[in-house]
Amino acid sequence: MAEPRARRPRWVWPWLLLFGALALYGGLGRLALASLEGQRTAVLEALEARLGLPISASALRGRFSGFTPVLELEGLRLGAPGAPAITAEALALELDVLESLYRRLPIARRLALRGVAIVLEKDEAGLRLRGFPVAPADAALPAQILRAIYHADAVTLEDVSLALGDAQRWRLAGELRDGWLWHRGALALSQEGGAPGAQGTLSYELRGDPLLEGDREGRILGRLSSLDRALLIPWVPEAAELPRGALEALALEGAFDREAGFQFRLRAEAPNLQFSDQLAAEALTLELLGKRLTRESGALWLRTLQGRLAGVPVSFSDAALAWRGGVDPELRVYLPLLSLRTASELAAAWPGRPETVDGWLRRLALDGQLTDLRVRLNPEAPRASLAVAAKLTDLRATAYRGIPTVRGLDGRLQATAQGATFELDSGPFYLHFPRVFAAGWQYDAGAGSLALQWSDAGLEMEGRDLALRGEAAQAEGSFSLRLTPEEAGRRFALDLDLTQADALFLGAYLPEKLEPGLRSWLLEAVRGGRVERGHFVLYGPMKPERKEARSASLALAVREGRLRPAPRWPELAQIESTIWLEPEAVYGQFSGASLQGLSLREGRFTLPTAQEPRRLVLTAKGEGSGDALLTFLRTAPLGPGLEFLNEDWEAAGPLTLDLDLGMVLGQAPDHLTVATTLEGVGLAVGRSRLTLEDLRGTVTYAYPGALSAQELTGTLFDGPLRAAITGSLEDGGLAFASEGALRGEALTRWLRIPYLDGLAGAMSYTADLRIERSGALELSARSEAVDLRTGLPAPLDARDSILDLRYQQTDLGETPAAQLQLAWGGLAARASFEAGVLRSAALGLDAPLPPEPAYGVTVQGRVSRFELDPWLARVATFPGTEGEGGPGSLPLAASLRLEEALWGDAPFGAGQLVMAGQVSAPYFVFSFPSATGSLAVLEDRSLDLRLSSLQFPPAGVAVAEAAPLLLEAAVDHGMGNTPVPEEDPFSLEALGELAPASWPALRFRVDQLELFGEAYEGVAFDLSADETALTLEDLVAQGRGLTLGPDEAGEHRLTLTYAPSLRSHYQGRVGGDNVAEALEAFGFLPTVESENFAFDVDLDWAGGPEDLTLPGAQGSVIFDIDRGRFIQIDAAGAPMRVLGLLNFSALARRLRFDFSDVYKRGLVFDEIEGRFALAEGQLKTEGPVVVRGPSSRFQLVAEVDLESYALAGDLVVTLPVGNNLPWAAAYAALLANPIAGAGVLVAERLFRDQIDRFSSARYLLGGQVDAPELTFDSIFEVESAQPAAPAPEPAAEADSASDAASNPAAESAPEPN
Repeated sequence: MAEPRARRPRWVWPWLLLFGALALYGGLGRLALASLEGQRTAVLEALEARLGLPISASALRGRFSGFTPVLELEGLRLGAPGAPAITAEALALELDVLESLYRRLPIARRLALRGVAIVLEKDEAGLRLRGFPVAPADAALPAQILRAIYHADAVTLEDVSLALGDAQRWRLAGELRDGWLWHRGALALSQEGGAPGAQGTLSYELRGDPLLEGDREGRILGRLSSLDRALLIPWVPEAAELPRGALEALALEGAFDREAGFQFRLRAEAPNLQFSDQLAAEALTLELLGKRLTRESGALWLRTLQGRLAGVPVSFSDAALAWRGGVDPELRVYLPLLSLRTASELAAAWPGRPETVDGWLRRLALDGQLTDLRVRLNPEAPRASLAVAAKLTDLRATAYRGIPTVRGLDGRLQATAQGATFELDSGPFYLHFPRVFAAGWQYDAGAGSLALQWSDAGLEMEGRDLALRGEAAQAEGSFSLRLTPEEAGRRFALDLDLTQADALFLGAYLPEKLEPGLRSWLLEAVRGGRVERGHFVLYGPMKPERKEARSASLALAVREGRLRPAPRWPELAQIESTIWLEPEAVYGQFSGASLQGLSLREGRFTLPTAQEPRRLVLTAKGEGSGDALLTFLRTAPLGPGLEFLNEDWEAAGPLTLDLDLGMVLGQAPDHLTVATTLEGVGLAVGRSRLTLEDLRGTVTYAYPGALSAQELTGTLFDGPLRAAITGSLEDGGLAFASEGALRGEALTRWLRIPYLDGLAGAMSYTADLRIERSGALELSARSEAVDLRTGLPAPLDARDSILDLRYQQTDLGETPAAQLQLAWGGLAARASFEAGVLRSAALGLDAPLPPEPAYGVTVQGRVSRFELDPWLARVATFPGTEGEGGPGSLPLAASLRLEEALWGDAPFGAGQLVMAGQVSAPYFVFSFPSATGSLAVLEDRSLDLRLSSLQFPPAGVAVAEAAPLLLEAAVDHGMGNTPVPEEDPFSLEALGELAPASWPALRFRVDQLELFGEAYEGVAFDLSADETALTLEDLVAQGRGLTLGPDEAGEHRLTLTYAPSLRSHYQGRVGGDNVAEALEAFGFLPTVESENFAFDVDLDWAGGPEDLTLPGAQGSVIFDIDRGRFIQIDAAGAPMRVLGLLNFSALARRLRFDFSDVYKRGLVFDEIEGRFALAEGQLKTEGPVVVRGPSSRFQLVAEVDLESYALAGDLVVTLPVGNNLPWAAAYAALLANPIAGAGVLVAERLFRDQIDRFSSARYLLGGQVDAPELTFDSIFEVESAQPAAPAPEPAAEADSASDAASNPAAESAPEPN
């Protein structure tokens, strides 16, 4: 039995079926494709039926590539036989079987085209294949073919051309690929024929159905160069409207989005585009963005546009164009920035512009910036729907046909096809209506609205709610402007309210057509001020045929105004006024104003404008001061007569006035009165220096030159005055008749004669003053001047008689001249002044008046009593020379016979006094019985007194009577102690006017001086002073056995210091020949004789020179006395007791030695020299006092208490040994032991001559100066030691016993014979 077959697995069956189907597909497919060539006619006829066009092919083959069928066609021709639409050399189609079955459409997996030529044609329906029916039999076939190509995995184009008819051909090459999600392609195209044509590339990346608008998504990139308009016209006839020229470079970036639609970026460059014969673009670059582009809406964004358009540089950026279709279509344009100059230049150059537009644009010269410009319109009704909005910045326009000149205007603009509104919101700007106003207006800010309406009838402009603010003015108001084609219809109106305006800005608001004379006056008269409120109205035609056809009015409330009524007139300032400008006149009234310092009130003025000549009328009341009135009278053109009121006239004090002025502009006043009421005014009358004070009364000035006053009261020369004024300056002069009283001090201030600055007293007078038109004046006065004092010493101090005075001032040049004459008892004087300074004078004293010199002072006469001291003191107060031309520099010439002359209280008798030099530095030459010489007052106010002889007291005056004249203290105070008064009479306070600072410098020289009966020669010194001291420098004198002169250092001065108390200091040499003669001359005993002596003294002591005492002196004395002797005479007096210290004759007797050869005629010496110091009541030798004699020498060192004259010191004596045996005893006593004695003997033998000749011993001094005590101390001493301080109490006088006890050699010392 056979085994059963094994069963196959179940999964094998599907595979077996699949392989079977594939085998069937392959076999049947290969069989079908192999038979395609035989079926070519049937296949082509089927395609022809669907396309509606003839179709033919030279070959049709099929084959498999793997499992994919491939169809190949060669020699394909689609269309009419003579003019096919499409030809292809070869076409290879690789079918996607499954996709084709799914879509029921042959879908190519790969499609390769080679040698393809496509010809298109254009008709009313648009572009289509040539010969292709408008409605093919299968309408869906073209779309199906495109979709089949689009969905092919790969499409290769090789040598493909696209032509529009037979005229133009484009060649394509590239590859198209279909991915899972995206379709991509890249093509290169170029234009065939002629010159090098356009060429470029195109690439895309898409998703979705390209034939369904909402289904597309992806991007497309294209680049094209050298694209000319002519290449586009065959394809797009509308391209004929594009400018001629080629795009040098064109770049397109596009994107499809299901939500946003189509968007693109286009960049293009065109070196030269010709829009028309008149309009061209050069060097144009463009970047354009398209967004949300659909058939119904879209937006274009112009990123940049630069180049030259119609020769105008243009540059736009970020502009936008948007549109919306549908039932209510709309077109919107946005431009962020547009230059008005660029826009107007483009408009002016745009072809086809109306000539009127061209003229307006050229004349207006618009400039500025439009920002945020937005335009909206309905394309179907553009004029009705046009709306424009923008912000306008820095608008500039030149005036034209009533439109004003504008610079710097800002605001917002809204416009339609019928008109525009402009909302002004501006910073600084300028506005000018040149045919209405002569000047423009500059403002800092402005607000308001301007409305413009234009039509065929013309242009109307209206400004409403204008608010303009500037530094010069603030204005609010409105204006309107109407411009029509006819000149007669053009009108202008302006209504302005002004606040806080500068009055100088007034001219800017004056209409240009204002009457010229009135306009000129306003511009010249108004000098400044603030307009707090103002209202200006102007309306009328732009070009009035008559003046009255245009109306203007102006009302101003002015504060702090300034107005000059007429040329050369002073200015009215600080005006508080209201001014009206009406067609017939200018009116004004003011509540307050200032005229050269005068305060005016209740003022009015009127100036007609319609009548000729224009006469100004001004009235006002006011008040002010005298100087303000003088300033007004000087500066106002009041005609002749007031020329003399120059700057030399001065006034001060309150007054009131009434002013009434009438004058034709440009002419002198025909009416002017100034009535002034003085209320205590001070007046300085020109260069006369007359000063009237506290003037009260009414003075009236009437043009031209009349001045009158009925009764004036006041003060002149510090005394009461009453005066009246009559006359006219134009008719010769003004006369002042006055009477009053004066004070001498005030007269001094007026005369300004420096030598009469002491005038005092009072006098009454009557005077007449006349002032000429030239300013010259003459004053005549008469007074019984019994109480007047000149302030000069006698004989010029006073005169008990009538005083007649005449003062004339004539020459009023740069150096005005004046003359003064007076007669006063026996005194006659005449003086001349230049510029107020004395130039010459003549004075007669009880004698005829001498001729007045051209320059200087001349005096002559006779004086019964002349006191020199007060005149010297007075001359010292005269002014100095003050340089050339000063009053003190005047030359002086005087000759006076003095019947009695006194210096101090000392009479010098009668004599002659001659003066020369200068007034402030006179030179006196005098001759009197008791004094002959000269006295010069130098320019530095010092005195130089030189006398050939001087006797004091003068002849006939007893010494006892004369002594108080020279010194307050008695001359015999001596040199002893002087009691100090309880109050110091020599303190600076007690001295008063005699204090050192008041003393002049004095150079004193006298050849022969007899002082209190004593004769002196060659006395000289130079006296100088400061605040506290007097110094007599270079003090020399000779007399009474003494000579004063310079010490070893060349110093010789005496200084008296008065602060804090009087002290004297002398440094110099006191010398002479014989001391004895000097002692006897001063009343002392002659204890010392000499051939010459010199004491160099440097001492300081309390009190004056006469108060010198040794206990009170401080300082030092160096002395040297040559060849003389001491005479034993008991001296009395303090100085002589000190000299007794040097009386070595007495000391020698007390030594008990043998001096018979030297002291029989007194102790003889060859020289005495030494130095001692004085301090705190002590006299102390500084080093030894050495006395050298023929055979002896003494050396003394001592200290003396000058109160008790106690003495302490030592004395070294050197004497011959042979004649003085006591020396041997001294040696023996000292050498007690033999050895020492033997040494002495040896020494004596060896040096016998020397020891025999001299030996020395030292003694101690004690006791008192006039009774010294000597105590032996030692031998062989050659120098003295410093002494011990003296005992405070004087010791008892030593007798002979004590001397012997204290001196071992005393008993053996012989007494002198």
